[in-house]
Amino acid sequence: MIYDSVIIGAGPAGLAFANYAKKHNPNEKIIIIEKDNVIGGCHKVNRKKHNDEFYFCEHGPRVYIGNYVNFISLLKSMKLDFKELFGKKYSIFSVLFKSVFQDKMLGFFDFLSFARDFILVLFDNKHGINISMYDYMVFNNFSKEAMINIDFLCSSIDGGNSKMISLNNFINTTIQTFLYSIYIPKKPNDEALFNYWYQYLYKEKKVDFLLNSPVA
Repeated sequence: MIYDSVIIGAGPAGLAFANYAKKHNPNEKIIIIEKDNVIGGCHKVNRKKHNDEFYFCEHGPRVYIGNYVNFISLLKSMKLDFKELFGKKYSIFSVLFKSVFQDKMLGFFDFLSFARDFILVLFDNKHGINISMYDYMVFNNFSKEAMINIDFLCSSIDGGNSKMISLNNFINTTIQTFLYSIYIPKKPNDEALFNYWYQYLYKEKKVDFLLNSPVA
């Protein structure tokens, strides 16, 4: 068969591109080529058997935020309800309040440093763009506990760590999500999200998949 479009990689970007291409032209012939035997890209689910028990792991982020309007809209186009796939865990505000004031994740001087730069970003949207959160915390002598907790927060949100996220990115993410809630998948993504996505594209939209096929 001759295809109109060949998509390399069955990660979220490739799957979403197929969605929108089919929406624009329902008759377009599309094939998605994936090197692994499952879809999901770097967010795929890895399942392993050990001592007759099955374990699974997923690459971050394992959290989704209520302001993901494009993602929620994409799910609606597949007749999927965001809140049926993802359960509300907590709000950004409650996390910050508990971490800062109850658990004292940030010491007093840590908090002052962060508050200062938080205000600077409000007036200069490029402030902190060239320094990672890790370097920022080292430069401002953040406590070891604060650095561990913020590194964990970075990995939960972005899948990276404090060395990979800039101060500007971290503060802007905080601003943009402050009034929203955090959601987590109700089921592993290979049982829910990616399974439904595959069925929708393959069965309903007639998108072909070629798995276990690395592209040199």
